[in-house]
Amino acid sequence: MKFTTETYLDLLNQLRLVAINSKSIEQRHRMRDNMMRLAVRVFDATSAYLCKHDFEQQVSIVLNDYISSPQSKIATGFDVDNIYPEGDMPHHTAWLYSDEPQPYILKPTELDSNGAEYAEYAPHNVMSVIFAPIHYDASLWGYLEIWDSKRERTYTEKQFERLSKIASAISDSILTNEG
Repeated sequence: MKFTTETYLDLLNQLRLVAINSKSIEQRHRMRDNMMRLAVRVFDATSAYLCKHDFEQQVSIVLNDYISSPQSKIATGFDVDNIYPEGDMPHHTAWLYSDEPQPYILKPTELDSNGAEYAEYAPHNVMSVIFAPIHYDASLWGYLEIWDSKRERTYTEKQFERLSKIASAISDSILTNEG
């Protein structure tokens, strides 16, 4: 059976509902892992990362990931708990400080080849990165980051809307239970 994007979004919504109602931390983590897999499939991408951004400490912390690329074996938890200081990843986080952060596209090929950001993406042949803000309780909490190592991408307004829905579903499942 071939899934359409709408089917994945419906399934994502079901996972969100299950995750919100999950009683154990293990169930919520398993559901978050499944949501990350779906985010990769919906966007035909290679990796997805869920990051909490600490504005006081000026760092991003990876909470969940899903990696499926030719350069690495399919895995989850590879980057979990990694901390990325804003100073090392300026393009990675600058968009978070706009008045109303919107999905943001980064093309690693346009980065300084001597910088930490380039060094993060180059070994995985990442050609496009899209970020979507995650809000909680009327404030910015973090972001969903999706990598594409197959091709350099542009995204349509409809894809931005889908990404925002996915970020919202993920945040609902996490923050409703964990804050």
